[in-house]
Amino acid sequence: MDKGEQPRLACAGCLRRHLVRESPSERQVPWREVRALRTWAGSLGSAAPRLVAADAELRAVVVTALPGRPLHGRILAPAREREVFRRIGVLARRFHEASPPRPAPAGSGPAVAKADRHLEAARPHLTPGDEEFVCELIHQAEDLAPLE
Repeated sequence: MDKGEQPRLACAGCLRRHLVRESPSERQVPWREVRALRTWAGSLGSAAPRLVAADAELRAVVVTALPGRPLHGRILAPAREREVFRRIGVLARRFHEASPPRPAPAGSGPAVAKADRHLEAARPHLTPGDEEFVCELIHQAEDLAPLE
């Protein structure tokens, strides 16, 4: 969800709550998320919302709300924070294991073509030896095959 995007809670004639996500433009409608919710995300069980509706004309997606409260801005005790992040890690692992593998896009090898531009921008922030280290990593990356 984009920073400025605010989901709305809605009730669709029942006791279950739903999130209605409206996108300001067709380009921002989360079609990849919709495709995942229609196909493989169900294997995550109660950890994933259910897709209720997706409408391109309205640029809106409706999903079931999940239990819990947003963490944004919350201050947790250190032990609780560790437990929350551990659980997030477990869910992230389940998410990545559940999604089907996708072939690497054509020409998606290491992004070394932009390295010189990024190195130039970073140069004022580098300490002695950093530039040589980065250049060596770039050189090594040039020989890597695309990720599968």
